[in-house]
Amino acid sequence: MAVMLIATLCLHVSGAEGQTTLYLRDSASPLGTLSASGAGLGCYNATKSYPWRQALTTSGTEVSYSFAPTSTAPPCLVQTSSDFLRWISPPLASSVNLTGNYDYQGKCKESSTSANAGFRFVVYRWSGTLGGINLTLDSSSDSTECGTSAGNKAIAAHAPACGSICNLAVGDRIVVEVQVRNVGGSWGGNSSRTFTLYIEGVNSFAHFAQTLSFSSDSTNARALVFP
Repeated sequence: MAVMLIATLCLHVSGAEGQTTLYLRDSASPLGTLSASGAGLGCYNATKSYPWRQALTTSGTEVSYSFAPTSTAPPCLVQTSSDFLRWISPPLASSVNLTGNYDYQGKCKESSTSANAGFRFVVYRWSGTLGGINLTLDSSSDSTECGTSAGNKAIAAHAPACGSICNLAVGDRIVVEVQVRNVGGSWGGNSSRTFTLYIEGVNSFAHFAQTLSFSSDSTNARALVFP
């Protein structure tokens, strides 16, 4: 199973005209739980559920989640005590070709410089017709290593991996994951070293060049098992 993290959104135009920022929110998506329980690959910790969280174009009040990655090499999903974190948007109200530059930012912290932990963003197309993910839109480069004090790590704007086929139809959704990565030296995950991601506020987001519009969210999409 690919290891990942995800995001949901409401419409919000941020910065210059023609751009959309999707914030990683702590609220549950109306889609509910993708998979009730399962293990993760890489530096996961125990067996957890896979509920959808929202990634909205509005932010909230910042919260944080910390976990101790295992000694198995990353990537792995950021976790709560019971869930693997992942996000998904409401359905698109208009079709779009997301070929413009993508950029990202995450607020993070590691408890020890020996952890050598950073992150990357991975973005997918959720097909409203198929009721599941059917295209990787982008897999970003790694951030620099998170500090032992909370701070923002930006991943520079770049062309998406999907090239000229980043097409999303009406009813499709955007999925965003944040994956813990090994950066800055040998992987140092263990039971006493933690990685922390800060979400819900303005500091962790995915940013797209286009203006995106979304319909009201609902539970009408089929929740297939994540690949």
